[in-house]
Amino acid sequence: IVAQVANLFPETNHSIVLPPWEPGEDFIDGHMVAGRWEFDVYIEYALGYIAFYSPEETVMRELERRLSPIVRLGLDS
Repeated sequence: IVAQVANLFPETNHSIVLPPWEPGEDFIDGHMVAGRWEFDVYIEYALGYIAFYSPEETVMRELERRLSPIVRLGLDS
């Protein structure tokens, strides 16, 4: 899923930093850079939960704009 989100920014270079997976690991915190857009990634494997976060509203609005055609979002517009 994280790679699919990176592909929503085709005009940019990508950097995804996730810690190495450990057996039994359920919570994963990482960081993603897609060109000038930077945000944190949180994954909770057992619940199938993934979240992207940035304290910058413009980053979140851009992510919302690019994700909205393909997923249901929990953001207020």
